[in-house]
Amino acid sequence: METKQKTYLQVLQDTMQPMKDLLSYYEMRLKYIDQEYDQKSIREQNEDQILRIKTIQEMDVLKKILHQKNEYFKNYAAQFEIDLKEAKKNFKETVKKCWIVAEKNEALMRLMKAANLKEADRNDEVLVIMYNKFKQFV
Repeated sequence: METKQKTYLQVLQDTMQPMKDLLSYYEMRLKYIDQEYDQKSIREQNEDQILRIKTIQEMDVLKKILHQKNEYFKNYAAQFEIDLKEAKKNFKETVKKCWIVAEKNEALMRLMKAANLKEADRNDEVLVIMYNKFKQFV
């Protein structure tokens, strides 16, 4: 049974989910801190205020990281679409040109022989990576 490898975008999205979960747990913590606040001793109130401040600080950091990852994700996805369109249009021609150049370039010849061109047909991410690598040589 073959398991499909996750794409870079899927891995990136997967890293965001635990952060989103943690953010909701922090929000819940703030609600619990506020519960029965008046019935707590001054010492408990003080500790709750410290915890509230730390929690808000941690939430701010998490929100900033999530925002940055989200922006990166959007930019990466947009660039990937542009690169994919170009790769689908020019890949075969670029491969042909690479084989010609590879006759005089040993490093490129090794790369071309090692490349799994069938995988580029099956996987858009691999297609874009190979295309960007190959076009450097032509």
